Amino acid sequence: MPGDLEKLWVAAEVSSYAGSRSNERPVSFRVEDREFEVLDVLESWYDPDHLYFKVRAGDRSIYLLRVHEGQDRWQARPWAVPTASTPPDREIEEPSAGKILPFQEADSNGE
Repeated sequence: MPGDLEKLWVAAEVSSYAGSRSNERPVSFRVEDREFEVLDVLESWYDPDHLYFKVRAGDRSIYLLRVHEGQDRWQARPWAVPTASTPPDREIEEPSAGKILPFQEADSNGE
């Protein structure tokens, strides 16, 4: 399963606020030809190689962003996306394992 989830990460261009340290918090990101505004940073954490952010974007979806700090290389993957039946005023809930979609499927699921 961890290897399967690793395949969901795609290259991303991220604009981030750099206060007291670089990559302090993302403010927007681009995947292929799609631009996403970051509305909220929901969580952030480290592992030995990456700094991670769970963010809510302007399309109401939740994404995971990570940067390999030694290389300043960003990647992104969807975490939870609204469906056509999700009311506009309802927050997106966390998915269960197996409902995490790659960007291409997330795009078609939300329409």
